[in-house]
Amino acid sequence: MRALLLAFLAVGLSACISIEASDQPRVSDAPLCNGSRQLGRVVVVPTVSWRSDQKEPERRQAMISTGLADAFASLSCGEVAEVRGVRRAEELDREALVETLRADALETLIEVHFTELGPLLTLSVPVLISTRSDIQFTLRATDVASGNTAFEIGRSWQRGGAFAIRPASVLPADLVLALADLLEP
Repeated sequence: MRALLLAFLAVGLSACISIEASDQPRVSDAPLCNGSRQLGRVVVVPTVSWRSDQKEPERRQAMISTGLADAFASLSCGEVAEVRGVRRAEELDREALVETLRADALETLIEVHFTELGPLLTLSVPVLISTRSDIQFTLRATDVASGNTAFEIGRSWQRGGAFAIRPASVLPADLVLALADLLEP
């Protein structure tokens, strides 16, 4: 029994945690704050498109709110006037929002659209346990004056690995990490 406990301990201590990110640039190159881009006064609007069987969407949306507030707290190329609450993507009237922001003298709309935010659990035989944070989103910055998209990139980001235990509570911090190199150099 002692040998079995030691074996589990050894495997647990040798957990392999890695970070994998893949990007799909659509407009401009990362990072958003690239030295030449100044955003002025910014509003961040998070949206979601969850799967129909998405578990705990309200909890995930709360994690998004926490993570985005932290990620945008020290944006170097603009002044974040507001990080709005999370809403479903189909509820967003983008054109009306841009007009409202223009009337309020705001200069940049940053949309962060999420399609996935959650832990992934893999169990297999022989005994392998793997958990990963899985975050998938598109980040878009729109110049409010012209209505033109100045920056857009999609990202699929995972952190975890074999024998790593990653609870859902780490997702807000992982979201900050997933956004970090897209926002700042």
